[in-house]
Amino acid sequence: IWAEAVRRAIDFRERTGDGCFADLPFADIQANPVAAIKRAYAHLDIPFDERSQAAVQRWADSHRPGQHGAHVSNLADFGLDSPRVHAAFGSYS
Repeated sequence: IWAEAVRRAIDFRERTGDGCFADLPFADIQANPVAAIKRAYAHLDIPFDERSQAAVQRWADSHRPGQHGAHVSNLADFGLDSPRVHAAFGSYS
């Protein structure tokens, strides 16, 4: 289901153009949420004023990575393996 959803999203993106989309790697959001979102807003040509930046920072300060422990999962836990996942999602990388 998720592979089909991603395929449809990629198809929609190809029809509408990259200007309406901003890709944010999860690691960037965790490392520096304000900077990551600021880049996304700039790419989308949306103002990201000081009030908005402060709101994102407040959220980030109260949602630190790992503050509730770590969630570790393995593809095998779901009956998957790396080649199968790459085959399904390889076009979105």
